[in-house]
Amino acid sequence: MVLLTGVVYSQCNKDNWEDYYPYKMQDCNLAGADLKGADLEWAFLKGANLSGSNLEGLDLSGAYLQMADLTGTNLTGTNLENTDFTGADLKGADLKGSICYGTNFSGADLKGADLEWAFLKGANLNGVNLREADLTSVISGGIKGTPKSLPDGWSLVGGVLVNESEGIKDESKDVENEALSLFDNIDINGNKKISKKEWKLYKEKQQPEVIKGKATFSSVDRNKNKNISKKEFINFFIRLKK
Repeated sequence: MVLLTGVVYSQCNKDNWEDYYPYKMQDCNLAGADLKGADLEWAFLKGANLSGSNLEGLDLSGAYLQMADLTGTNLTGTNLENTDFTGADLKGADLKGSICYGTNFSGADLKGADLEWAFLKGANLNGVNLREADLTSVISGGIKGTPKSLPDGWSLVGGVLVNESEGIKDESKDVENEALSLFDNIDINGNKKISKKEWKLYKEKQQPEVIKGKATFSSVDRNKNKNISKKEFINFFIRLKK
């Protein structure tokens, strides 16, 4: 029975993965796949091969990626809230502007990964290899565990990643508050979500945060439910900071 189960999982690839989503994607071969726009929330991808794949802007929240191969993978602006990367290989991965609330990177290899403007509040970095990683403008706070290694000039102080040349700089709360303040301005009726009409009205006021080319309503509304949630807006706002 175990062998048969393994055979089933091994058939999962970039052409048929939707047939196995979400709970039968273990060991799925998605190497080099362009999955931009796909829905992989809560996907069970333990041991999967995602090396060189494009996961830009996806919702991977709650996904299981233990021991997965994500070398050179594009995770720019991806929602990785509570995603489990235990023991995963993320060498050279691009995580610029990714949302990593409570993300479990325990034992993962992020050597040479790009974490510029990544939001790592509450992330588990126990035993993580961050040697040669780019932590420029990383937003941290409440980091759990002790990394195996950090880039030269960086240390972990009180749960905050610190560039020793700059001192402690926990920007997470400031950035979140700035995003939520802007969200409240756009949410005219105060129902804690932004409709397309509200977005259009605010955009017409020529607010610079909103009129940038990449800031279309659909690009911010990641789950395509015709409303922008606070979480989606914070994700968008951090990408603007890159």
